[in-house]
Amino acid sequence: MSFLCLTFVVVARRAKHGGIFSVLVNVGIGSQIVRAVVPIAILLPYASIGAVAYLVDTRTMGASYARALAATGDALAALGIVIWMAWRLNALGRQLRDLSLTDELTKVNNRRGFYLLAKQAFREAVRARSSLTILFFDLDGLKRVNDTIGHLVGSRFSRSQPC
Repeated sequence: MSFLCLTFVVVARRAKHGGIFSVLVNVGIGSQIVRAVVPIAILLPYASIGAVAYLVDTRTMGASYARALAATGDALAALGIVIWMAWRLNALGRQLRDLSLTDELTKVNNRRGFYLLAKQAFREAVRARSSLTILFFDLDGLKRVNDTIGHLVGSRFSRSQPC
């Protein structure tokens, strides 16, 4: 038991200093996924061995069939974990992309989002050999409001709410 406690202390200290185990304690996407998957990855082989032993001991199934069933179950569980991780990463990637392309206050495309959409619209207009019209709105004096009175007032100003 003391060896287990000592191992935990060493791993925790190395995790703090950015070692390989830091993925267990950080707050990033990878760390969240690792904390969800590691318990399953650790317990799955034991559950599989226990299931094989139970099926063989109760004479429900022969040893070779029980092992084949366990291997199939392990493979399906691993596939499920990989699919879940990919789904989670895709969802977080979409969220990150949306945050990088839109203004938090107005939910309108920011400069980066505008240029991305403008390039796509331009390509489509060239491909279709059609004209392209762009409307641009600028709130005069917003920078001055932000710099002198503050961003909270500037945010209310841009949403057309009374201050």
